[in-house]
Amino acid sequence: MSKKINWSAEAVEMIDAYKNAGLHIPCADGRKMRGLMVDAEHVLEILQNENHTITKLFMVFGLKADQSFNIVLVGVDDKGKIVADPAYDYADPCPDQCADLP
Repeated sequence: MSKKINWSAEAVEMIDAYKNAGLHIPCADGRKMRGLMVDAEHVLEILQNENHTITKLFMVFGLKADQSFNIVLVGVDDKGKIVADPAYDYADPCPDQCADLP
């Protein structure tokens, strides 16, 4: 189960650790990816599925045709089964779409 954390302490510490680590998840242009921005509307559509009881949001790693990292978003029902209607492959990579990430 997810753990609720404090943004200014725990989250920022983890984000800084990734920025300073040797791990490099590339954007399509080779820059280091810092995150992925997803439309709230898509997440809500997955979670509010009228035909299934969605209990989790599953973010599956994938590569696009240009070899850029991406995620596929799907729901998981109360039986642990993937509900792929709807599914989204859309996520804006940061560093281009970073909101106000320091």
